[in-house]
Amino acid sequence: MPSEISMVLVHSSDELYGADRMVLQIAAVAAPAVRLEVWLPTDLPHPAAPLCAELTARGIAVRHLPLPVIRRAYLNPRGVLSLIGRTVAVLRALRA
Repeated sequence: MPSEISMVLVHSSDELYGADRMVLQIAAVAAPAVRLEVWLPTDLPHPAAPLCAELTARGIAVRHLPLPVIRRAYLNPRGVLSLIGRTVAVLRALRA
């Protein structure tokens, strides 16, 4: 049974490559000890075998949010404004 400690893992993609698999391993180790939720971005296409499916299959809560992930496509005035808005939204979600 998870303790009263809560943990949010924020990751920049919903794929299953190297770094994504590391998040899966970290989540699997942390989940029994804490209330865990993994936050994944909504700004990229959903792949055929996403990380969220693996996390959910292991009983780990997943939320897809407009995360402020810095990508080359956002390195322009409109993109920077979008990132600022996403940052504010994520801070509100963390407080909640």
